[in-house]
Amino acid sequence: MNKIRRIGAYCDVYRSLNQACSILNADAPLYSLFRVDATPVSCELRGPFTFTYSRGHGECQYPLSTIDSCTDDSHLLFRFQACADVLGTESSAEELTCTAVWKEGSAHYLVGKISTKKNYKQSFTDENAYRCFVFDFLTDKGVIQMSQSADATCDGLVSPWEGSRTMRLTKSKHPTSGCQFPSWVTTKHKWRTLDGQTTYTFGAKNNSFKLTHSYQDQEDDTKFICIEHVTGTANSSTVVAYSSSGCKNGYICMKFFRRHNHIIEIQYGELARSPQEACYSAFSTAPTQDFVTLVARTVPVSGCPQLIETNEIRVQVVKGASSSFKPELCGDHMVKIAGCRSYDSLEFLITCASYTDVKSFACHGSWEEDGRNYLITGLRNTGYKYCFVYWHKDKTAHLSGVHDTCRRKLEKTFTENVSFNISSTGVCDSFLSRQSTSLPSLTTLTISLLFIVVVSCLPIR
Repeated sequence: MNKIRRIGAYCDVYRSLNQACSILNADAPLYSLFRVDATPVSCELRGPFTFTYSRGHGECQYPLSTIDSCTDDSHLLFRFQACADVLGTESSAEELTCTAVWKEGSAHYLVGKISTKKNYKQSFTDENAYRCFVFDFLTDKGVIQMSQSADATCDGLVSPWEGSRTMRLTKSKHPTSGCQFPSWVTTKHKWRTLDGQTTYTFGAKNNSFKLTHSYQDQEDDTKFICIEHVTGTANSSTVVAYSSSGCKNGYICMKFFRRHNHIIEIQYGELARSPQEACYSAFSTAPTQDFVTLVARTVPVSGCPQLIETNEIRVQVVKGASSSFKPELCGDHMVKIAGCRSYDSLEFLITCASYTDVKSFACHGSWEEDGRNYLITGLRNTGYKYCFVYWHKDKTAHLSGVHDTCRRKLEKTFTENVSFNISSTGVCDSFLSRQSTSLPSLTTLTISLLFIVVVSCLPIR
């Protein structure tokens, strides 16, 4: 019981309870009490709806306002539109958490707590958060008349036609699938991000997928439904999808890219209120849109590309940059790294005065884009995946390692962590065969190269 309505009378001295109750009139006003810490209940209204509304200065009919159901049926999202010719109307979004529902005659009552999302600050107290609604289903199919109280009470709210704000709701169609996602995406029904924190699961009909998180602070799952295929090639596809997550829903433009048989990338636009708006300008500034890199649950190894012009490289950290590796072990001592390439592996030997470690990365696939190369690797004997981004400029080779996605724009602070001088050496044959981990003296390459590695994103586990 989250809501109580009571009848009251003036206090006086009575001989008995019966005498006190006899003073109450049947038509005495009812007073409302709302439980503040109430457990939410089903709202008994399932969107989507379009609606018009009035605050007593005329009906705001165009543009239509909307109500959407949230993933949790105890929440509704009201999106009010402003009408230029109607006084007292404004654009706002109000999320309603339903705490009580009941019926009196043909009228349905609903009590809920409103969270207002406006562009200006508003004092937030229980008094202006709780509201009472009364609604009735009209004879017209799918039409509901509703009124809202002016304050945190149901007092005087007896008709869905009279209230501080009246609304006329019309049931609208929920978005349905009109296309399928690319076959080279749905062939693998499960994909995951490089860090393994997010999973994409495609449905059996290939027209929907669900995005789930494994964070400790769980986010709402997000469901996507393919609405319209916009354009596509053998290795890319653009679609309009309907996205719903909690109370956030709308149409979204999505671009899929096939990078390898077991590697894809997705770009997302912004949520739009109509499918026509979704892709209109979603990627007009495409370089600013992030890519989400996904790998299949099982990723086979493939040949490793040649990162620079030698398979036998040795790099040395400039003094003072060793803290990114093992500060508690290496301190300010010089850190040395040897990197070697076999057919399907990249091997890195990290060593300093009191610490030595070997990291082996299996290669899973690579591609080139706008002068940069992207290589997906997996740290052997673990489930961790990384994206190595490397490119050459002015006789300088740059390499960055990222653990979540293949970034197109690396922050400046990333590439300032560690810098290396690359030199040739004969260490690789013995290093790869694990017969020796000693590092012979350096023979400098004729072309001086600078090798920049973002080690902060490659945790030593």
